[in-house]
Amino acid sequence: MTARILIVDDELGALALIAIILERAGFLTSKAANRKQALHLLNTVFATTPPDLIVLDMIMPGLDSLDFIHQLRQHPDTCNTPILMLFHHLPDPSAIQAGFDAGANKYVTKPILSHKLVEAVHTCLNISPSNQTIS
Repeated sequence: MTARILIVDDELGALALIAIILERAGFLTSKAANRKQALHLLNTVFATTPPDLIVLDMIMPGLDSLDFIHQLRQHPDTCNTPILMLFHHLPDPSAIQAGFDAGANKYVTKPILSHKLVEAVHTCLNISPSNQTIS
């Protein structure tokens, strides 16, 4: 089964780049530029089967990312979905820890390096790089 990934990022260039990197790595992606779009996709595209991973930009206007992670963790369909946090450059360690405490699983920093992103996705999904199926 090919992993399905929901990407949430307000920077449209970053959103497109992340999708291209992950699609080239063999994943299926859906994109949301804000919380409202993400929730819409979770209630429509992912209504019967939640995404295998959510990639979430942690700094977005109008979005308290920690609150959004808590919301995802409280919903039965996404309570176990891995969440990969995206930070602009290397954040304060307390911001990373707050994300982990909220329920995120891993983080990467921008600018996005394709091999680091794919490696982080593989780790979140417990996928061997040579085998694109979820274990």
